[in-house]
Amino acid sequence: MSYVSYFERRKDATRFIMHDLVHDLARSVMAKEYNLKGPNCRYAWLTNCSQPLKSFTNSPAKIRALHFAHKVSSSDAFSTAKHIRVLDLSIECRHDLTVSIGELKQLRYLSCSCGQARINPRCIGMLSKLNYLRICFDGLRVLPESIGEMKGLMHLDLSGCWKLKLLPLSFTKIRELVHLDLSGCRGVSGIPKALDGLTKLQHLNLSGCENLRGFPDAIVNLTELRYVNLSNCLRHIFDSSRDQTESFIDRICTLPNMKQLDLSQNNYPLIIPDSASHLTKLVLYGCRQIIRLPEWVDNMHGCTMLQEFTLCAGDTESSSNIYLLEHASPAKLTISRLENVKSLEEAHSINLSEKQTILELNLWWTEGANRSVGDMELLTELVPPTPLQRFKIGGYCSVVFPDWLMHTSNHLPNLVNLTMENLPNCKSLPPLGQLPNLQELVLDSMESLEEWDTSYLSIEDSVNELKKVHIFSCPKLRIKPHLPRAVSWFIKNSDNVLLSARESVPHIDCLTAGGTNVPLHQWSFLHHLLSLRHLCIDDCSNLTISPEISGALHSLKSLAIYRCDHAGLEELFGELTSLRNLTIWDHLKLEELPYNMRQLTKLQSLTLIGCPNLRQLPQWLGELASLEKLYIRSCGAIMTLPESIQEFTNLQELKISNCNPELYKWCNADENRRKLAHIERMNITLRM
Repeated sequence: MSYVSYFERRKDATRFIMHDLVHDLARSVMAKEYNLKGPNCRYAWLTNCSQPLKSFTNSPAKIRALHFAHKVSSSDAFSTAKHIRVLDLSIECRHDLTVSIGELKQLRYLSCSCGQARINPRCIGMLSKLNYLRICFDGLRVLPESIGEMKGLMHLDLSGCWKLKLLPLSFTKIRELVHLDLSGCRGVSGIPKALDGLTKLQHLNLSGCENLRGFPDAIVNLTELRYVNLSNCLRHIFDSSRDQTESFIDRICTLPNMKQLDLSQNNYPLIIPDSASHLTKLVLYGCRQIIRLPEWVDNMHGCTMLQEFTLCAGDTESSSNIYLLEHASPAKLTISRLENVKSLEEAHSINLSEKQTILELNLWWTEGANRSVGDMELLTELVPPTPLQRFKIGGYCSVVFPDWLMHTSNHLPNLVNLTMENLPNCKSLPPLGQLPNLQELVLDSMESLEEWDTSYLSIEDSVNELKKVHIFSCPKLRIKPHLPRAVSWFIKNSDNVLLSARESVPHIDCLTAGGTNVPLHQWSFLHHLLSLRHLCIDDCSNLTISPEISGALHSLKSLAIYRCDHAGLEELFGELTSLRNLTIWDHLKLEELPYNMRQLTKLQSLTLIGCPNLRQLPQWLGELASLEKLYIRSCGAIMTLPESIQEFTNLQELKISNCNPELYKWCNADENRRKLAHIERMNITLRM
């Protein structure tokens, strides 16, 4: 029923259960007052509202409470109920209900959820005896000045009226108001001024409201408040240049009757004061920038201590809001827009090195932004704590690094992951060999980086073995005198790295490289890889190989070729005698599979994706007797599978998607289904 469904939707609603015997007794006592055809009907619940009320009852004037639970087909459906006290409209209606509602002068309770109904706000102002008013109406844009004449109004719910623009000046006259819900009225203005004088207010919901400047001053006199909801509001209350949440929240928590405060979904720096301990309920769900919680809070479900902090200029040109981090010590901390720091003193004041709980730290400057303090000087003051395990730095524009980053063994002994991104002026790296626990290194968009000196590293020193090295867009970088030991390498748009190696590197298992015009046969990086198992070549203009590279490819188990020119492809396949997995992706000019592929007798998985000109699969494909998986996607020119598909006795899985509809038809033809019957798992679809 509509009453039930409404209250079930309300998280703050109090629910009561009536015993069946009490319910039956009430019905027996009041039976005559519920009988629509009887002369004493007082309470009516209508689900068929296709006709005016007088067509359903003999005494519409005696009705005191009326609930409509379906569509209203008449604009004067209830106008004859002149003495009605309670009206609940949970309906769909396209009529103008202004006249009908405006005539109900004795109305005390009005709940109106009317879909697209047209209601002139002036009719609401005519209902001067209302105690309860709820309007859920998309079209409501204004409230009449006459709303101030509702001297007895105690409950006002306008939640969801997102087109409402302004609260009238007369709002302050509704001095008996106890409950005010403006949640979802994001554009309404005049709220702080409207609250002036509402000294009896106990329940205030402003969730999602945006025009709230001045609210901290307005709330001081609302001493009867018990519940306040400021979900997703705080960034609209305060000037972004300086945080005032601690004193503001303290002001709310110390109101003499405050019990419940909801600050959920506020992605804004929060300092929760000790006075919050007076509350019976504090909701911080979805708050991701909690700088400090009181000691009495052990764990709060759904909230997250500060992880990402954006620096802003302060109220004056001499400060920023970095001071807020003085009390923050999360496990992960990202500080962005460091260019807004105004002095070295304020950076020093946060004592970053003393925050021993920080295990992951990200420091970011904005590319091209003006600085008040030099990057190197500022970074000197931001010494990380020694337990740090993951460190990222981006947008740093100085050429050299501070002392703590050049003596990493003292300051970063536990570092596992280091990322250096968009450092346009850096020419050389810190001595990474001093990091005994380093497992992953990422170098990204460092156009000036020329050298990674590895002379302090021994090839045989297993202490310095990395798991992953990522090098992206470092076109000048050369690694001298040898490559460091690493299990996996990712190299993109960094030609000089591919040309760097001159000594054997026995412990590289996986290499992903590309974004280069350097032919494959010139990749010195490949010349001495004695244990390479997985190779991915992405966007390489020439795949011709040399005898030196051939030696590195004999042990290769997996090969993926993305967006490469097909020049040299056939020669390459002739060397891959141990290959188990092959992927060919986005080869737009490839018209047929290289003949040398028939030598891949150990191949177990073949994937062909994005080869629109590949006309057919060759008959000799059946010679790949070890093949277990065949995937074909976005290869629109293939219309049939080869007859030799029957020879794939080990084929266990066949997937075809987003290909020519003729191929789909071929696979589903009766005679061809028999050819595919031995395949355990098949998935053949026209779309991906």
